[in-house]
Amino acid sequence: MKQTKIGIIKYIVVLLLLASLYISGIYLFSTNDQNNNNAYSASAESLAFMYETEVGSGNYEEGSGSKFPLENYTFNEYLSRCENGSTITYDTETQTVLISADVSDKCYVYFDLIG
Repeated sequence: MKQTKIGIIKYIVVLLLLASLYISGIYLFSTNDQNNNNAYSASAESLAFMYETEVGSGNYEEGSGSKFPLENYTFNEYLSRCENGSTITYDTETQTVLISADVSDKCYVYFDLIG
């Protein structure tokens, strides 16, 4: 009889452990889905294109339009930034700016004039 009680207690502990693992798994997967849904696409209003005015001057003006310069400019990864901590990278093969964001953000993309 004593062994039966111990067996029942072991069975209950195992069931509680399995139930808690199951609930934890559901919570983790739902949290990951929510985080993935918080990614925002960059729009023209959320990007400012900053172009150097003279080679090596360090003076920049905001450009008009949403096209990246293809000639005479190079992406400046050190000055390019976002106000809310999003990450900016530049793909040199496709010549595109990639922004990784979890929240809506305003980003400044800097291009240096090359001589």
